[in-house]
Amino acid sequence: MKTEKLKLQIETLEEMLVTLKNQLAAAEANEHSFKWDLLHDRVGILTDSLMRHGWNHTVYAGFKTKKEAENYVSRLKKSAQWCAENEKSAPYTSIEIRQAKRLITSKWELKIADLNLSLIDKLLASLAEPEELSNVA
Repeated sequence: MKTEKLKLQIETLEEMLVTLKNQLAAAEANEHSFKWDLLHDRVGILTDSLMRHGWNHTVYAGFKTKKEAENYVSRLKKSAQWCAENEKSAPYTSIEIRQAKRLITSKWELKIADLNLSLIDKLLASLAEPEELSNVA
C-alpha cells in the first residue's frame, strides 16, 4: 500500500516537473522576444516576429526514436501536399532531425523552419494517429 502511494507521488512530481520545464522554456523564449507555444506534448512552435534568422516560425515535432523521425520525414517529403505547400513557403524551409532540445517528453525531434501554417494542424493529427500521415503527407 505504501509503495503504491509513493509511486503515485513520484508520477505526480514527474508531471509537475514536465509542466515547470515547459513553463521555463516559454519564459526563456519570451525573454528574447520569441514566442513558444506547446500545441501538443509532441508539437511546439517557436515564433520570431522579427525574423532575425530569416524565418518567421519553426515547428518542432517529437518522436521516441530517430528511426520514427526519419520515417516520418521520408513519408512527409513524398507527399504531394508537402511538395505543393512547400513551394509556397520560403525557399529556406528545412527539416532537421536532432535529439530533442525543446520537446522534453520526446527523445528526438524534427525542427522544421517555416513550415506552411496550413500543414501544422495536419501534422498534429498525424502525430496523434500515425496511420493518418498519408492524409498529411
